[in-house]
Amino acid sequence: MHLVLFKTDCKTLSDTISSVEFPLNEFGDLVFQCRSILLNRADFVVSHIWRQVNKVAHCVVGASLSHLNPHIFNHVPTIFIC
Repeated sequence: MHLVLFKTDCKTLSDTISSVEFPLNEFGDLVFQCRSILLNRADFVVSHIWRQVNKVAHCVVGASLSHLNPHIFNHVPTIFIC
């Protein structure tokens, strides 16, 4: 069994997924669906990370918006370092 970590800088999302209650709105519906998948997979874990730790991911997303076609980044271009 391989552990699959889902890390998010959205504390609201990570807290809601781990909570026993969820909002009665569209966000709650999505969380309910995610939780249903997660409950069937003991090797799936969702955790919160601070946005500063996730900075590289934000930079890669920003860089990807400048490419119209799929692109593989082997390193984060310095012009996109946030």
